[in-house]
Amino acid sequence: MQLALLILFFVVFIAVTGKQSHLQVLLPVFMWTFIPWVASDLVTGIDLGGNGLIPSMHPATWYVLVLFLVRCASPRRRFGIVLYNHQLFTVVVTGYCLLAATTTFIFAGVKGIPSIIYLILCPAIMALLILEERALNDNFSSRLRNSYLLICVIQSCLAIIQYLTHKVLFYEDSYSKQYWWSSDLTRALGTTDHSLMLGLLLTGGIALSFGLRKKSLPVLLSVLFMAGILTTGSRTSLVVSVVIVIWYIFASKISVWIKLFLFAGTVAFSWFVLEGTLFSTSLERFDDDSGSLRVRFLAYDLFERVWTDYLLLGGGATHSYEVLANERLTTSFESTFLTFSIDYGVLATTLFYIGMIGFAIVGIRKKLAVQGAVIAFFGAFIIFHSYSGGSVQSSAASILWILVALASMRANDQKAPDSLPEESIGHSTSQFKV
Repeated sequence: MQLALLILFFVVFIAVTGKQSHLQVLLPVFMWTFIPWVASDLVTGIDLGGNGLIPSMHPATWYVLVLFLVRCASPRRRFGIVLYNHQLFTVVVTGYCLLAATTTFIFAGVKGIPSIIYLILCPAIMALLILEERALNDNFSSRLRNSYLLICVIQSCLAIIQYLTHKVLFYEDSYSKQYWWSSDLTRALGTTDHSLMLGLLLTGGIALSFGLRKKSLPVLLSVLFMAGILTTGSRTSLVVSVVIVIWYIFASKISVWIKLFLFAGTVAFSWFVLEGTLFSTSLERFDDDSGSLRVRFLAYDLFERVWTDYLLLGGGATHSYEVLANERLTTSFESTFLTFSIDYGVLATTLFYIGMIGFAIVGIRKKLAVQGAVIAFFGAFIIFHSYSGGSVQSSAASILWILVALASMRANDQKAPDSLPEESIGHSTSQFKV
């Protein structure tokens, strides 16, 4: 009943915001970051383990499915143009989802199929919805980027408060159901699914901030977001974000004085952190990671031994955990790519992520991309595959696909086509790229 009311609310919201359609696409971005998956049942009314035939999915996933159906049914929408302009992307995502669903159904039944919808299909649909909205709204590129940055500002401030108080503040009852949870919070996570997901989100925010016109904002936001990353204890996010900042300092067209100021600030900030003056406990995981690195190498060694068995066909959703259990490893492969390779096949997974990268770098190849978006994607992509966030119930994959869309869409000063070309599908469509 609660889920039915929620879907009805989504339909009404879409109808009411018809003339402000950008709000329809921005809503799930906020939902994925301010409602953790472990608290989904509070909104949908469906137990996290599922309720009979109704799967447990994030409320934003339900919303994206509803919005997708509504826009496909609307004759005034331009979803067909987006699909037409990105035929290869559509084929890759659809093919991978069908392969994953078929493999899962054969080897594991229908139980794992909702996770394919939540972790693979819906995030990709969200990217297409973003591209469609950009085709309708010339200002949507900056609106999406600014919304992303606003989310990062809020999450960074919340993470710092969590770090100082050792309290999560929100959703504590929901988080406490996770095996890794501790009432004495030492690694901030904001309202995301995990500290590592927050690190991924903020790393993308650092790169996106470099596209802001007011040159003082990237400096201020980078400091704030870096502080937020430090509270997460994410080593990969910290290293990647520092590399992004250094890249910006030396590659941007800002004045020499601003470059010197940024470089000096980066050096000073790093020195205070390393000396323990700021965030004294943030770097403890570099000295003592509680065996995390050793377990990762054990999982990597196992993958090296078995990957040929899954070169063409995987064992279905969650099969990777069975492989680990057979080796008496109570962990995951600590990599989304490795997990999906075991579940759905090494070759198919490789092609899927190569397709994602190709889709993201279209903008930079055409020199049309939102400034900083491609770097934000690559930074998030590295972090995404450094842990298992994309293969468990988490919204990390959705954040990654949002960055994919930002990287591949046109910036505000680029015009989009008004209709489908009259040529046949087989003809060239380069002039109609969205």
